[in-house]
Amino acid sequence: MVCERLRRVDVRMITLMGTAGVGKTRLSLQVATRLTALFVDGVCFVPLDQVSEPDGVVPALAQALNIQEEKGHSLFEQVKTVLRGQSLLLILDNFEHVLPARRVISDLLAACPGLKVLVTSLAGFNHGVAQCIGLTLCAARPGGSTQFPID
Repeated sequence: MVCERLRRVDVRMITLMGTAGVGKTRLSLQVATRLTALFVDGVCFVPLDQVSEPDGVVPALAQALNIQEEKGHSLFEQVKTVLRGQSLLLILDNFEHVLPARRVISDLLAACPGLKVLVTSLAGFNHGVAQCIGLTLCAARPGGSTQFPID
């Protein structure tokens, strides 16, 4: 279900929402593995668990994208410039810590037509462009695996 939605042209962003430990990060990484060929410029995983303030999201994005801050240019504008011409899946893990930064993501989506975003969060992204998929703990299958709606 997640991969199918991200393959659609009209879907730019999906939020995987669920309680701690349900497997949101694992599912996002499985989706990234399956969809790598779809994105010419690849997949960028941005862990936000150590970011405590919304203002830390842009520096975390820049670090994950290997963007060095240049004097005279805002870091956000540099990130937008780099992403503007790319076909990239951006995974933002643990976004619940920085929910007020959702405007940054909305601005990136508006400026970068080849960008798609997969967010993991305890709380909903609550934005018009995002589709939310709620995850719950399922009964473990024999061998300890859990079935998720990946395709």
